This record gives sequence, C-alpha cells and structure tokens, in this order.
Amino acid sequence: MIPLTFSGAVFYFTLYSVLGWFFESALTSIYEKKVINRGFLFGPVCLVYGVLAVTVLLIREYFPMHPAGMFVIIFIAAVFLELMTSLLMEKLFGIRWWDCRRFKFNLFGRVWLTGALLTAVIGMPVIYFLHPHIEMLLKSLLSSTQQRVISSLLIAAFIADFIYTLGVLIRLEEHLKKLHAVLEYVPVNKDGRRAAPPAVVMQELMEYPDSAYRLISSFPTMRHKLLDKDLKWLRETLERRSGGFFSVRIKKFRELWARIFSAEKEISDDKSFARGLNFYKLFWIFVIASVIGYVVETIYCLVRRGYIESRQGLIYGPFSQIYGLGAVIMVLLLYRLRKRADIWLFLASGLIGGLFEILCAIVQENVFHTSSWGYEGSKTAVGSGRTSLVYMLFWGILGVIFIKTVFPRLSRLIERIPNKQGIFFSWVLIVFLSLDILLTTFAVNRWVERSGGAPPHNAVEELMDRYYPDSLLEDIYPNMDILSEK
Repeated sequence: MIPLTFSGAVFYFTLYSVLGWFFESALTSIYEKKVINRGFLFGPVCLVYGVLAVTVLLIREYFPMHPAGMFVIIFIAAVFLELMTSLLMEKLFGIRWWDCRRFKFNLFGRVWLTGALLTAVIGMPVIYFLHPHIEMLLKSLLSSTQQRVISSLLIAAFIADFIYTLGVLIRLEEHLKKLHAVLEYVPVNKDGRRAAPPAVVMQELMEYPDSAYRLISSFPTMRHKLLDKDLKWLRETLERRSGGFFSVRIKKFRELWARIFSAEKEISDDKSFARGLNFYKLFWIFVIASVIGYVVETIYCLVRRGYIESRQGLIYGPFSQIYGLGAVIMVLLLYRLRKRADIWLFLASGLIGGLFEILCAIVQENVFHTSSWGYEGSKTAVGSGRTSLVYMLFWGILGVIFIKTVFPRLSRLIERIPNKQGIFFSWVLIVFLSLDILLTTFAVNRWVERSGGAPPHNAVEELMDRYYPDSLLEDIYPNMDILSEK
C-alpha cells in the first residue's frame, strides 16, 4: 500500500466524488423513476463520497484491521458523514436537502441506513481490490510534481464551483422571496392549488436559470425552513411547464454568470458581512487573488518552459500568497484612484508592485535565508536584482485591470454572500490558512537548518524531518535557493 500524500488525497477525493455521483444519481433515478442529476455542486461530484473515501483510506493506513472491522468502519463513517452533512447544510442554508423518513430504515430522517449499508458493501471491493490498481496507475502516469500541480488546480476548480453554486443559491433565495410576496395575493382554487400568478411574474419565473432547476430536481425532498410552500409551488409549476428540468444549458449558465458579476451598479449593503473595505472583504480578496495568481503562474510556466512546475507559496493548497497580498495592498492604496486616468493608475501600480516585490524578497532573505526569484543578470534589474522594469510593467498593467475591472465585480460577488455562510466559511479558511502558513514556516525553517547539518532538537523538528524532507520541499519549491546557514 502506497502512503497517502496530500496530492493523492485530492486525486482520490475527486475520483470517488465522481464515482459517488454516478452511484447516487443512479440510485435516486431508479427510486424516482426519472433521470436525476444528483449533486450539490455544478460539476458531477458528490463530495460526501470523496470525504468518506479519504477518511477510510487514512484509517486503513494508520489503523490496519480485519476486513470485517473495515466493513463496520465504512458503514459507521457513511452514517456519520451523511448525518453531519445534513445538519451542517441545513444550518448554513436554511434548507433541508433530503428527507429519509419515507424509507423504512432511517436515522432521524436524515440518513438512509440501507443506503449506508449498500455503500459499505460496494466500498469493500473498491478499497481492497480496485484502489490498489488506481494507486499504481496514478504513480505510473504522473510524477510527484505533476500530481501536486494538478491536485492544486482541482482544488481551485472546486472553489470556483462552490462560488458558482453559492451564487445560484443566493438567486434562488431571492426568487423564492419575490414569489412568496406574489403568492400571498394569489387566490387558492377549489382543489387546494394556487392559481397562476400574473403573466409577467410567470415570464420572469420561466426565465430563471436552469442551474436552479437542477438543484431543485436533484433533491426532490428538499424543504425550506421559511419558504417551503413557495418552494413546493415552484417545483410543481416547473415540472408541469418544462416537463422536467435535467438539462443545464450553456446559454443559461452564461446569463447567470453575467448577472452575478455585473458591475453596472456597485452594491455596499450595510447589512453585508463584507461591507465596504472591512476585514472580511479584504480576506476574500486575498484568498481569491492567491488562487488566481497560482493558476496564472502555473499556466505561464507551462507555456514558457513547456512543462508543469509547482508554483505553490504554501505547502497545502493552490495559493500564491504574494498575489493575494499584492491585491490587498493595491485595493487599500489604489482604489481611490479608480476614477482617475488609467496612466496614473498604471504608474502607481507599477511603482507599488515593484516596491512590494523588493520588500518581499528582503523579508524572505532575512527571515528564512532563502530566495525564490532574482533578476541579477537582466539589464532591466532594479533593487539589487529583486525586481525588474519588465515586471514593474506587468504590475502596472495588472493594477489597472484589477482596480478598474476585476475588483468591482469581486466586491459585488462577495457582498452577495449571505452573512451566516460568509462568516462561517471565512473563519474556516482563516483557521486553515493560519495552520498552513505556520506549518510552511516550520518546514522551510527546518529545511534551511538541515542544509547546514543541524540535527533536530525537539519533537516538532523531528516531525518536520519525517514528514517534510528535503526532497518534498525541493519538489514544492523548485525555484527556492537556500542562501546561508542559520
């Protein structure tokens, strides 16, 4: 059995999420007697199966046991994860996504025990027979660097998918509220059904994005805490008028995407958790810019050098924090210039970007005794080779595009996130990134010490030597040079 790495975990998470989506969609389609695209996200994934698979693989690696015990573990883990997912999603979105009370064997109406048992039955041959072949195939097809880069891109894709799905949910919530206000004045027929609302309302209703239809269709027993009657009416109306809503058309997707990112009117809702330029707004700008920066760096390296290379700034995740910090600094210092001529914004962005790059290089050299870039041999080098006029030109162009075009759209998108979900996911990411930064600092510090022949002095340094050896860090940071002994 090959030890499970972070990159491997991301690959297996994605693979088993997709396989779980097929399993869940087939099972639900058979029960509902119609095709169901089962899944919360836009992509063909059911994340709970990915989490289950990685959890079981970790348990198998660190706590080997008899297959009978593993069968029990898979069953218990499936029950626990489905229960916790149901509770968490209801708490975050005010929607109960599935109701298992219609099944004979259920737990609190949230877990179908027969389905969990079936998952364990199918999971046993997958873990013991199929997975070893998947491990060998992954190892033979991709190098560790390629695995790390592709896994980081997969994380970025999941983040983008989640943001898109959250936008759909926000639109659905707004739509239900409008529908509720209309239906209050619509009479009820003798058969107990409400009459059709005015034609104008129906026209708006039927132009609503198919992605929202898909969510409603994916979870036939979905119940809304406050607007359940309106949700039920919407589902019945759509089924009658569209004859099913499985297909998701590209045109509708583009229309929704354009509406979400429209910058025609800046919104700064006083009730938003990210109003103005507060901490939450700047934090999300940092995260999104870090991910975008990582993707851009990876593509740039592939195009320029012809091969995939790790461009991570932190050990875990698709983050290049220099882009995140640069974006935050640009917003704080340059947003007031957004209405000035582009030339002034270009010059200010280039100057700030160059100084920022020099400052980051000096901090890295003096704190970590390492260097990740240098332009000493370039005729355009500035600041003892820590930046160059070419890259200052790049920062200038980037600043104009970011402040004039990108930031207003990102700002509006972030402010549309509901307060409860926004604050919750902000702190989840804050904790994760804080631990990631702390771990990266310890690992790189120990890397520098090992280069000077220093042995570990405590349990923490021994852990760094065991789990983050030189070969791993050289793979993650191929352009990082150690300058001197500590």
